[in-house]
Amino acid sequence: MLCVVIAIGGGASGARDRAVGTPVQTEIFGESAAYERFMGRWSSRLAPLLVKFAGVREADSVLDIGSGTGALAFAIAGTVPTARIMGVDPSAAYVAYAQTRAPNDRVRFVVGDAQQLQLADDTFDRVLSLLVVNFIPDPAKALREMIRVARPLQNPSSASSARSFAPETVT
Repeated sequence: MLCVVIAIGGGASGARDRAVGTPVQTEIFGESAAYERFMGRWSSRLAPLLVKFAGVREADSVLDIGSGTGALAFAIAGTVPTARIMGVDPSAAYVAYAQTRAPNDRVRFVVGDAQQLQLADDTFDRVLSLLVVNFIPDPAKALREMIRVARPLQNPSSASSARSFAPETVT
């Protein structure tokens, strides 16, 4: 199985540490609308590029890891109208916010942990992640989970601002 990780940018090395610190930063990551204003501007620009790069096709079943408020899932739905998309995010607030914006029943969101997906093996045609790897405590574990739930011969794809994620650390 081929795994593709795209590193975009390089200045977010401390983003994980900064995300849980000051009251302003905690507010941005704790309230869906604030998060949408903060990250949505980047996610909405990058999501269509990742969808194209990942080769999402009609009728694909797609898992969006760290779906946040839904930018990637909505880009998939807008680009590939027959795709079935599940977004997984640890934040119940983000999941609820995204679900209220879901365009149809082919797009749904659930609360979950990228490092311990409660999903069956070989379930999804595509497994994507956008701007989240640097916020996952154990990115290698999450990547193993992405590979596990992807159907054989599929390519989990991720675009991240993470500076130091090294695929070779995945065993």
